[in-house]
Amino acid sequence: MKHARWLVLVAAAVSIGLLLSHFLTRGGSGDAASVQLSPVQPPQAAYASPRILAVMPLSPTSPAPSAAMRARFETAANYAAFIHDAMQRPSEGGRFYALMAFEKCREVAALSAAPVLQGRPDAVLAARKTIADLTQRCRGVMEQFPSEHLFTEALLYSNARSPDALLIERGTLRPATKEASESDIARALATQDPYFIAATMDANLDFVTDRLGPEFRNGEEQALLYQAMAVAGCEIAGNCKGHYRLALFCAAGEPCVHTDLAAYVKQGVPAESQELYERTLGRILQLARGRTADQPGQ
Repeated sequence: MKHARWLVLVAAAVSIGLLLSHFLTRGGSGDAASVQLSPVQPPQAAYASPRILAVMPLSPTSPAPSAAMRARFETAANYAAFIHDAMQRPSEGGRFYALMAFEKCREVAALSAAPVLQGRPDAVLAARKTIADLTQRCRGVMEQFPSEHLFTEALLYSNARSPDALLIERGTLRPATKEASESDIARALATQDPYFIAATMDANLDFVTDRLGPEFRNGEEQALLYQAMAVAGCEIAGNCKGHYRLALFCAAGEPCVHTDLAAYVKQGVPAESQELYERTLGRILQLARGRTADQPGQ
């Protein structure tokens, strides 16, 4: 159980938002490295009260501008082809999704050639299927971009010519101030893109701890905070069930027990911390829905 808890912390440390921050702050060389990504221009209503983060709810008749790109990302048969196409579609947030596809393939490429999977039969079967599927979908990606540096350079070079709808200015999702954090969260909510909202909440987690509870104000309970964010991220994106990182955990030697990331994380929360975990998870999700965390029941 202790091993599982530490793996959850590792997962939180390399989650979508922090990965994007890591990639985009490394940059490339020459002109590409000095590019400042252009800001997204969401509806002005999103800035009316950044403390409240009020935005119009997503409706079936008003899909997010990146909805089609998100669908292509989730169903792409080959990520190398997807990345090539997505990089040419900045108005749809294509480069944001290209970055997620690249990182997923980079993680898969780091697996041993023939990982031994052990544990609950249904979880082992699910992990095997996920790894086989991702291995097939990722063919050609690492040959196209052998390193983070080369991918980041290509990303920044492309964005200098035509800014992506989801990649924000400063070249990173991690803002420098609390005020910038509030603005970035509001902007993410205005895009109505669940993956981007999850990434932005993750990257801004340190800036919203004062709204999550006094337990986190002095840097305490960090493990639980990251656990709650890991689950909030997959709940926002809607991919907790069958999350690919569970398969990666199994391939890395963790027993295959769960097929739901939320259940996997919760097993590592101490019994005496369960109430705080649930409350923290709920408050993060409130903020991700454009509500203040101090308004219970909304």
